[in-house]
Amino acid sequence: MNDEYNFEQIERYLLGRMPEDERASFEESLSQNSQLAEDLQQFRTILGGLELHDYQQLKSKINIARAEVKGQDATNALGAKTVVMKPKNAFRWLWAAAAVLVLAVGVYWAVQQDDATYIGVQDLTVLKPDAARIDRTIEELRASGFAAGEEGKRDSLVTGWEYYKKFEFEKAKQIAAPLRETYPNDPMPRHLLGLSIFQLTEYAKAFELLDPLTLADDFEKQDEAQFYVAYCYNEFKTKQGHEAACGLFQKVAENGNSTYMVAAKQQLVANKCN
Repeated sequence: MNDEYNFEQIERYLLGRMPEDERASFEESLSQNSQLAEDLQQFRTILGGLELHDYQQLKSKINIARAEVKGQDATNALGAKTVVMKPKNAFRWLWAAAAVLVLAVGVYWAVQQDDATYIGVQDLTVLKPDAARIDRTIEELRASGFAAGEEGKRDSLVTGWEYYKKFEFEKAKQIAAPLRETYPNDPMPRHLLGLSIFQLTEYAKAFELLDPLTLADDFEKQDEAQFYVAYCYNEFKTKQGHEAACGLFQKVAENGNSTYMVAAKQQLVANKCN
């Protein structure tokens, strides 16, 4: 199995885009191939360090790295051509290049369209789950009292959030979907399902689930819903969507209790919100 194929497989595995039969075969390969297992862990570490940077922009830079590995020219995310030379140890160097990009935490990658009226996040793929916040949610779920017969709901939510935290979005979705059907008035299953679907790049469906929660003042994750719905609006790539995204980013930026406050302020700048 060649390195580039490994890369694509690992990406699809971690982002929950691998069919069950292929997933089973891949997991068997992991148990037998120590190098593949090491590559998987390295990729998981890279995803874990992305903070709120756009993974798709990282991937475009990795594509440049691939071209460098092959000694080819490449075009970067801003359309600038890069002439490159071929180094040794191709796949290991590719990971090193990605790691360097991840360590540049203070840099926000944005792409400006020539005739666009705003700067938005292009081809968004994944936002890093807020691990600390998820841990608090899990602790609260385990500590809270549930009515008789609802212990299974709590345990399922805990499992769903644990999958979400580990970037296993398809598994989180599979747990959240039936909970959403069983408990339609509970915002937590709806929220988990919406975030999982968002991470699987189904933005219209994610919007339908999360948008009502942006108005739920008594929901403890309202700010998170607002932040992700703002990204959904950006993905619609319309003037109205841009204005709505700016409005939501502004609300989160003004919320001193939100863990997304700083990221929302960055988005106000990146999107040229006035």
